[in-house]
Amino acid sequence: MEMLGYKVSGKERQKAIKAMEARKTQKLKKKEKREREQKEYEEIYSDEPFYFIAGYTENGVPFGITHKEMETDLSETAQKNNENGMFLMKIPFYNKSNI
Repeated sequence: MEMLGYKVSGKERQKAIKAMEARKTQKLKKKEKREREQKEYEEIYSDEPFYFIAGYTENGVPFGITHKEMETDLSETAQKNNENGMFLMKIPFYNKSNI
């Protein structure tokens, strides 16, 4: 406000600082909650070695994408996107021959 030419009292300045700090704390708490919920979701819907279970064989053996494969794929995609300046995401198990 002072930069726009308005006079601000010390109380108003302190009130504005407190409001900004409260907003920052609120954002941090919201981010932590989102991360905690994401972790809980992954624990519920993910088998230990798998990030995503696509299905099971006739013998009951799961198949899908492991956590390591997903991390590798995401890092490769992010690197390509940085080089190309765009966002592209690979779709797991996508095969053009299935169309």
